[in-house]
Amino acid sequence: MIAAILENPEPHDRQAYPLYGPVEMDHYGIADAVSRALGIPVTYDPISVEEFVTSRKDAFQHSGPLYVPAASGH
Repeated sequence: MIAAILENPEPHDRQAYPLYGPVEMDHYGIADAVSRALGIPVTYDPISVEEFVTSRKDAFQHSGPLYVPAASGH
């Protein structure tokens, strides 16, 4: 479905589609499944939008004008 949307995106503008598989999981369930699959501890630690934006700004501080955080409204 995603490939079809990417090939012809106009009809899908401003549409929302549920993404799901045979088992619906939250972020904690995904972390648990990845942990079991890899055999290493994987955790989900939620952060606020502000924390995420700050972390991306810090990570890409040297990327110049190509980086514009989505939360900035630009």
